[in-house]
Amino acid sequence: MSDVSATVKTVRALLRQTYHLGAYQRDFVWGEEEVEALLRDLIAAFRPRVGEIGAKGYFLGPMMTMARDGKATLIDGQQRLTSLLILFIALRRRLQTARKRALDQIAVLTEQHLRAEVMTSMFADPARTSLLHELDIHGALRAEAATDVERNIVGRFAQVEAFVALRLADEELVGFARWVLDKVSLVDIVAGPSHDPFALFDAMNTRGKPLRGVDQFKLFLGQLIPDPVARLHALEVWSAANEQVARTGAGAEADFVKAWLAARCLELPEPTPLTPAEARKLIDKSRMPEIDENAYFYAIRHADYLPALGLSDAERFVETAWTDYSALFTRVRAARKTYDPGLPAFYFLEGLGLDFDLYDEILMLAAHSPEAPDPRRLAAAAQFMENIAARFAWTAQRPPKGRHMSRLKYLAARAADQVRGAPLETLCERLIDLQRELKFGFSHNKDPHHSANGPSPQVRVLIARMTAQLDTVEGRQHTFALYASRQGHDAHDLEHLLPKGFKRKAEAAGHRFESASLYREQRERMAALVVIPERLNKELANTGYGDKRTRYAADAPNPMIGALFGGATQSQALQAFYRTHGIVFPNAPVLDKKALDQRQEAYLALAEATWAPERIAEAADLAS
Repeated sequence: MSDVSATVKTVRALLRQTYHLGAYQRDFVWGEEEVEALLRDLIAAFRPRVGEIGAKGYFLGPMMTMARDGKATLIDGQQRLTSLLILFIALRRRLQTARKRALDQIAVLTEQHLRAEVMTSMFADPARTSLLHELDIHGALRAEAATDVERNIVGRFAQVEAFVALRLADEELVGFARWVLDKVSLVDIVAGPSHDPFALFDAMNTRGKPLRGVDQFKLFLGQLIPDPVARLHALEVWSAANEQVARTGAGAEADFVKAWLAARCLELPEPTPLTPAEARKLIDKSRMPEIDENAYFYAIRHADYLPALGLSDAERFVETAWTDYSALFTRVRAARKTYDPGLPAFYFLEGLGLDFDLYDEILMLAAHSPEAPDPRRLAAAAQFMENIAARFAWTAQRPPKGRHMSRLKYLAARAADQVRGAPLETLCERLIDLQRELKFGFSHNKDPHHSANGPSPQVRVLIARMTAQLDTVEGRQHTFALYASRQGHDAHDLEHLLPKGFKRKAEAAGHRFESASLYREQRERMAALVVIPERLNKELANTGYGDKRTRYAADAPNPMIGALFGGATQSQALQAFYRTHGIVFPNAPVLDKKALDQRQEAYLALAEATWAPERIAEAADLAS
């Protein structure tokens, strides 16, 4: 090791250099505990003990760099150096506002030794530099932090600012800053170009703060690639893909790995479970709990004997499968956040409160192919999950969460196993067959139960989706987002066809019911609900059905309302759709129990058509 040298350097000397971070590096992960320990040690060393004269120096330990092509690559020490930069930024901001007589000292110290461009450009990383610069100038980010690393740095900055304000008096600021610059030192171990930087990093990080799962997985991939040049390139590709994923939200990297593992590994037995308890029993016997608990280490432990992981050729895996999955993951998360009208299934699942919980399962289905990421696969997988979720929402006595989630996850996992490696057409066929195997459907609850306080939130989403389906038949697209929204210019309301108050005179009320209790029960049925524009709802207020029907006849806002008049207002496209699916909306001049029963049968048939298995292939075609 003749080309290894060691030099003691003060913090002032370190600030004059720019360090590159290798792709094998982990991100800044020091948390509150590590930063607090560093700050306490520095303050304790700065303030002399009783009987001592002046502050002593403080040794921060070794750091390691590598000299190659005129560049200094940081192997070990990123956590400490980043923490010191955060400390100096906090000191600079405090010095600029401190009320001191020695303003000239503060100015000199600030301008010469703690210049913003010196502190915030210590790392040759534009993103890190920009983040530190914003904290230095504004004390906060002007936009919300996009990644876990950014959120951590912002959090540690707030922690350090509070510590400096609490533990350092104004008259100590200059002295403490100078002491850190000149009396705090590290040993810089410099390795020459003959060494493998990845191997050095691996050796140096067997101590200190434990590596996160994502960092250990990166090291594991690096160890599978023997050639240093190929390894460095693969890890750069890996890091770029992970950075893309990380920017989609907190914890996204772990979610991504779980989805990838589930798509590659889960194989669950037949038959389709009939109860949540059966589903849970099967899932407990599967690999799902282990994947959910610790995805990174599951991948490491099973890499040798699970060929489906594709890790036997780690370099090719990173270059193809990993980058494809990360691109698809990022695109899906963006679609889920914005609810792109081209993917109404995501909006539907969001309305039911299931989108986040089922997101990984949808990705698992869509990405489970050797092909490049394909939006058609995504649309088909999302439609499959929507079709299943709609049945739960229709048949459940409560919103489809909790005990129903295990069944949904089971079906998604089983489907992923069946479509492994299948092209798009086969994927659609297998998902359609799987849906047809289900042992429950809308007919299991012909009249969904809703509370006396009004229809449940999932009913609004169901009716909005069915109404939008009729719009689609007539050639209008993307209306579901309007119907399901209660905000914005085109906000819609879930409207009761019957007024709130019960009236015994049928002619005046436009209905026939024997008692107030029966009336309240019938008023909350799905058949007595429609989606209408908010403005129209306000105009009609709590008028009777007869008055509403007159207004609807003059201007029916959507086909669901037009269906109150039987076939009179049906277009040829709608008539053909109704005939194909056996949907019969009765003419209802008076909305009594008989009319509501008939209308509920029509709603039931419309639900079967809206979430029919064939819609899976249709969704894929529409996404082309």
